[in-house]
Amino acid sequence: MENKTKLNFKRKIMVIVSAILFILALATSIICCALDIISDCFGYVLSIIVIVFLGVFLSFSIASFINRQRKLSHLRDENKYYFDLDSYFYDRDLFYEKVSELKKKNKSSGYVICFSLFPDKQSSLDNPDNKKLRQVVSIYIDKSLCKNDFAKNKIAYCFYRNYFYIYSFLNKEKVYDLINTIYKSVYDLIKESQIKTLAEPHFGVAKDNTASLVESMDNALIARDHGERYFEEITFFSQEFKQILDKYDELKNALDNKEFVIYYQPKYNLKKKMFIGAEALVRWDSPKFGMLSPVKFIKDMENLGLIHELDLYVFKRVVQDLSFMKRNGERLIPVSINFSLYEFYSPIFIRELKNIVEEYAIRPDLLEIEITETTTQANTIRSNAILKNLRDYGFSVSMDDFGSGYSNIMNLINLPIDTVKIDKKYVDSINDKKVKEVVKMLISLCKVSKMRVIAEGADSLEDVNELEKLGCDAIQGYFYSEPLSFNDYQAFLKENKFEKRGDNR
Repeated sequence: MENKTKLNFKRKIMVIVSAILFILALATSIICCALDIISDCFGYVLSIIVIVFLGVFLSFSIASFINRQRKLSHLRDENKYYFDLDSYFYDRDLFYEKVSELKKKNKSSGYVICFSLFPDKQSSLDNPDNKKLRQVVSIYIDKSLCKNDFAKNKIAYCFYRNYFYIYSFLNKEKVYDLINTIYKSVYDLIKESQIKTLAEPHFGVAKDNTASLVESMDNALIARDHGERYFEEITFFSQEFKQILDKYDELKNALDNKEFVIYYQPKYNLKKKMFIGAEALVRWDSPKFGMLSPVKFIKDMENLGLIHELDLYVFKRVVQDLSFMKRNGERLIPVSINFSLYEFYSPIFIRELKNIVEEYAIRPDLLEIEITETTTQANTIRSNAILKNLRDYGFSVSMDDFGSGYSNIMNLINLPIDTVKIDKKYVDSINDKKVKEVVKMLISLCKVSKMRVIAEGADSLEDVNELEKLGCDAIQGYFYSEPLSFNDYQAFLKENKFEKRGDNR
């Protein structure tokens, strides 16, 4: 690394020059004293002051050189760990120095760019492929990017806590060009180096108009994280992002403190006259606000990038409850769990579910993955592949709220799903002639495709009777049961009026 070599060379020269001057001054004073050239008190005092000054300067130069050597040695060790390279890619401290130096040259402030090569949940420092990609990107930034005409003496860079930071003195338009250059180069480097890893760079940018560079770096990181949550490649910092972080801390603490609880709403099969499953519904038992329904927090969870943690939290709690019931010899019926669209962009989604199921030794057919129609429409090819893998492992798959938005009939027919849940708005208007015909058509379509049909939100006997006439397989609604706490759910499966005496309508 050229700049660091030059800097080290300058410090060596400074130490050597300081030592020569000190030795010359000391030798001159000794000779003068021996030959009585200095005879008055003033001369002695002056020579002592010069020698002391040069001695202090020499000591400072040596200490500075040793300190710098220690820093470079530490930096070299860091580079070995992060990049597996014997190099001196800047850390944060050297980054501060370089930015300060460039600010004096450019007589202005610039933009801080923060990016990582992988989503946060995949950014393992020890993964060999991840390390290899960091290595080639660090070489590219140091050897190629900084040598470009538009970037020369206009950028500084470092690697800090798993993120690359670049300080740019370019204007906003040129910053976009710089980022696009880096973005394209990352994928070119992956191809050239034949690295088998999935890179998803997200760039956060913040104008350096704060009181400190540290704050500007934090702002760029906040912007990067915001961009990852919203699938944006480039995100410029906004003060609104900081306000969102307060909500993030509140919800993250709720997850850590296990304030989210699971309720179960049973599903009743109209032909078998028995409960054949249940849906897991999450509630937030907030110490501050009391029991909150999902409409109060799910959107915030998605916006703040916490929905993945919540999805896995709910899935694991359900598996734990099933494991508890299994150990106690209780009745087990399949439980469906809702998953968000965001999981379908995670390459480790299925593996995480498998790990939890295998940890608690629960049969996968006791778990149903419930998705929305929107999820499958976002990326049909990807959705089909994921749903097929889920079914191949043994999970069943259901589509929730079918008909709630723009419904693609061909999409429904082609999807590898087991169950379709008719949206509650159709059930609420089931006595309307047109609605009834639509529901009848949907049920017929599902039967042709060998899918089960569940009606959600049937709260009255009239709703149940009408849906049964239309050929609906099962009902989930308040007529049969409201959502139940785990203890109440266990008791309900042991004894309830609908199964005890047949269908007591």
